[in-house]
Amino acid sequence: MNVSDIVEKIAQMPERRTDVPTRPPLEVVAFVVRWSRNLKNWKVSTLADFARVSISTVERVEREERMSEEALDRIAVALGYEKGAYHAPRIPLGPEKAFESLVETYGHLEEVAVSPMKTHRAIREAAKCDGILLHRPDVPQTYDDDIANLAEYLDLASFVLAEWIESSFDD
Repeated sequence: MNVSDIVEKIAQMPERRTDVPTRPPLEVVAFVVRWSRNLKNWKVSTLADFARVSISTVERVEREERMSEEALDRIAVALGYEKGAYHAPRIPLGPEKAFESLVETYGHLEEVAVSPMKTHRAIREAAKCDGILLHRPDVPQTYDDDIANLAEYLDLASFVLAEWIESSFDD
C-alpha cells in the first residue's frame, strides 16, 4: 500500500471519540512510520537495522498489519519517538489539534538536496566530519554504538584513502 492509499484510508476513517483513550489506528501508525522513515531518507532496511527488527517487520507495520508492542516500541525509538507512541491508548487530539501539532512539529522542515557518496573525494570529505559526530546533544543514547561504529569507519576510510592517495602520487 502506498502513502496516498494510506492517507485516503485515514481520511475515510470515522471520527474517533475524544473522551475515551484508544490505541492509534493501524492506518495512522503505518502512515507515521513510513512518513518518518521517508523524512530521514531511510530505506526499510535502514530502519530495520536501527530498530533491531527484521525488514519484514517494518514492511508489515507499513502495510497496517498487527505487530507486537515490543516491535512497535523498537521502531518508535529508532524514529525518535517514545516507547508506546504507536500502541499506548490515548485520547485522540481531534482533526484541528492534530493538524496544529503536525505543523508545529514538521512545519519548519525544508527539502535539502544531498548527493550520494560515489567518489573517493566524497568519502574523504565525509571522513573530515567525524569530529562532529562526537558532539551530538540531541541524539538519543540508543545510537551511541552506531555513531561510534560510523566514526571508526570514517577514520579507517580516511586512513585507507590517505594511503591510496600517497601511493598514487608515488607512481
